[in-house]
Amino acid sequence: MSVLLSGSWMEEVFTDLREGSGGGFRALNAVSSEGGFVLFSRENKSFKITARSENFKGSYEFLEKEPDVWTPVLEMGSLELPGSSSVSGQRRVWLAVDRLHDPDYLVVAELPGLDRADAPGNLLRFALISDVYGRLDQNESVHMPSWLNPILSGMDKKTSPLFIVSEPGSGAADLINAFLLKKFGSEKSVYFFSPGRLSEAVQLRELFGDAAGARLGDPGSVKSVVERDLVCIVVKEAGALSMAVQKRILSVLESGSSVFWIFETSRNLAAMSEEREFLPQLEKKLDREKILLPPLRNCRLELIGEAAVLLSRYNKLYGRKVELHDSAKTVILSYDWPGNWDQFKSVLECSYAMCSEGLLMGSDLRFFETDESEDWGDLNMRRRIEDFERSLILKAYSLHGGNQVQMSRSLGISRGSLQYKMSKYHLSE
Repeated sequence: MSVLLSGSWMEEVFTDLREGSGGGFRALNAVSSEGGFVLFSRENKSFKITARSENFKGSYEFLEKEPDVWTPVLEMGSLELPGSSSVSGQRRVWLAVDRLHDPDYLVVAELPGLDRADAPGNLLRFALISDVYGRLDQNESVHMPSWLNPILSGMDKKTSPLFIVSEPGSGAADLINAFLLKKFGSEKSVYFFSPGRLSEAVQLRELFGDAAGARLGDPGSVKSVVERDLVCIVVKEAGALSMAVQKRILSVLESGSSVFWIFETSRNLAAMSEEREFLPQLEKKLDREKILLPPLRNCRLELIGEAAVLLSRYNKLYGRKVELHDSAKTVILSYDWPGNWDQFKSVLECSYAMCSEGLLMGSDLRFFETDESEDWGDLNMRRRIEDFERSLILKAYSLHGGNQVQMSRSLGISRGSLQYKMSKYHLSE
């Protein structure tokens, strides 16, 4: 979302949106640092006060007596009350709802005036959504597909180094995160290293602090990864490690490292070692604790159940009630899912966002073409930006029910630009 920021409270709201609410009403309280708010939640057909900031002094009885004044917020998402004035006389009174037409939450806030009339309302609404829905899943464990749970249970008996082999997108990241949470309780002392297309010199400097990467800065001020106080190091795509780095890692492992190591790959390291592209001694050491993850096409019978679980989570997050139609089940079971679990989640979430009815039909499923040969560890800026833009447009669609005026306003672009981008990303249908 592109918004002109003005004032410390708006920056604080964005900080809270990035870091997560973590309890209370942090994002809305950030608004009250120079204003105030009162939050209403719906009970049956009326709204009751749920929370109020200490410095909210306004009284707006006309909200109940004159609903025609504020009901347009149900169509727009946020609204400045025309002709209203707060106790200070220097603030504007804004309303925002969590979702259009049939909201569960309504917030009234006194906000400082800005040059951009629409900025406070949009930001207030995102703060409301962050506070109300941002805490829904914080106590839930990492969600993995059902076929990975037995594998997770068996990992307790494994010793370092763990070696996870799978096709791209098969859920290795979810499995690793669940294992870290189970074994160590958090990821704060875990380092994730992605060699990707990093040069050998940069890989050596990052992991071991070698002076070969001095061009990136003073090596004397850089503390290598292996010198840090870590409980675990996760190497993402071990097949991208340079030969010199492989030798150093093997030396560390054979010296009895106290750090728990996890390596994951979607490449055939055995074949690479035969071609002298991967260190045979390291491949053999990793192979002792190898874990194979099944591709999605081998787990078809469980896909409908997983789709139901994901839809339930999306319904909880976005305040909707969408179910899976039989036609969608047929499409899900007949598709090969070359992108595996990651593709399944992405397709379902994108299709959910684009679905306008209470049933997700087979025709609603959106399969985006991907370049399977592309290294996801690279820094392809064009593709990353396109993925990010598509994600923002889909979220705006879900938040505003497809209303392009409100979508373009929340995204900070013109309606013409929005229509062009939706056509470009095949979202205009």
